[in-house]
Amino acid sequence: MADEGGALPAREAVAREVAGRAGVGLEGVTILVIEDPGYQAYMRRMGAVAVTPSDLESPRIDLMPEAFTSLEGLARTLGHERNHVAQLMLYGPPGTESLERWEEASVLVEDQYVGYLRGELT
Repeated sequence: MADEGGALPAREAVAREVAGRAGVGLEGVTILVIEDPGYQAYMRRMGAVAVTPSDLESPRIDLMPEAFTSLEGLARTLGHERNHVAQLMLYGPPGTESLERWEEASVLVEDQYVGYLRGELT
C-alpha cells in the first residue's frame, strides 16, 4: 500500500485493508473495483466515486479508481457505503422520499471511521 499521504492502488485487497484499519466491517460484503469503461463513464457522469447497488441479493460496494486517492478518503467512502449496506439490510431498497435522508445519515458516519483510522477513537 502507498504511504498514507498519497494515492493507493485501486485493488480490493487495499480496500479491505483500509476498511480493517478504519473499523469498517465488510464481512459478507463484496467489493468491486470498477474497471469497465462504460460503468466508469456512467459513474463519472453521476459524480460518484462509489455506489452500493440496491438491486442485488447480497451486499456489494462498487468503487471507482478515484475512491483510492487517499487513505482517509477511501476510509470515508467505505464507511459511507457500508452504512448504505446496513440501511439496505434493515429497510430494503429506499423509496424516492428516503434517498436524501439515507445519504445524509451516511455522510454523518464518515468522520467516525476517519477518527478510528487516525487512532482518535477506539
